[in-house]
Amino acid sequence: MSEQRSLMVVGALVVLVGVFSSMSSALELNCDKMENCTCPEFYIISSDRSQCLQRLALPYSACNASEQCADRMVIGAICANNICACAEGFHYLHGRCWKSVGLGGECSTSEQCHVNYDHQSATCNLKVGLCECSFGYYSRGGIDCRREAKAIGESCGIDADCRFEGATCYSNYTCQLKSVASHFPSDKGLFAVSEDDDADSPDTSVNGSVVKVGDSCADNSSCSGLANSNCFLGECACLPGYYALQGNDTCYTELGGSCAKDSDCVRADDVLLPEQNLRMRCWFWSHKGQSTMQKK
Repeated sequence: MSEQRSLMVVGALVVLVGVFSSMSSALELNCDKMENCTCPEFYIISSDRSQCLQRLALPYSACNASEQCADRMVIGAICANNICACAEGFHYLHGRCWKSVGLGGECSTSEQCHVNYDHQSATCNLKVGLCECSFGYYSRGGIDCRREAKAIGESCGIDADCRFEGATCYSNYTCQLKSVASHFPSDKGLFAVSEDDDADSPDTSVNGSVVKVGDSCADNSSCSGLANSNCFLGECACLPGYYALQGNDTCYTELGGSCAKDSDCVRADDVLLPEQNLRMRCWFWSHKGQSTMQKK
């Protein structure tokens, strides 16, 4: 007769962008003498194979063990002070943790390049396998990459950011000609969400009812009115690389994520800018801590 031993499923507290769900159910599993054990859906086996742990829906969820975090955030994810986070030497981007590689470091994908906490500032040159400053950025001392400002009124942080003759960075953090100190062009309108964007906002309803993050669901179709979401752990949740704001009725693109218009990636201070091809992404913009959308 095969030897049997019991595993108890330990409940975990799951955080869904401000919506707390207490997972306190205890389930018994049987493992045979060959150590063949499985966990039910939405649970994973702990590293010591002693218990089944609740899977977590989102990064920065409450946790009991690092395995719960690595399940979604991959390598470098840890459970620190009962919250999923990226370990030292790693950074968060596109719904997971990446090993941070500085300027000139070896890389295999641009997500690894981490300079100035600006995910757009450095990219991986796949021909040589090294992180270098992205197009539109310049290297300062081989240590960091700063965005180039090439015209009057463009954002800057220091004088060197203004990459045209006779320019300086004034106190309103825009490039001006030294001879025209009184000229401070307004950026009004650059960050305004247009009426067209509002008109194109996704319909977040199913059968006339608004779908929000944290709403109960049976399958993905139950969350179909909430763009960039799925049904996870019985609740509608934003997909990895997206986050919810404004009453949890919209899943916005995180910095570096794909987008089509301003309203796809705005916090109150996010906007879009054109890139060099038709793929649009949300990116950080240095002036006043704002972000932009650019093609990449």
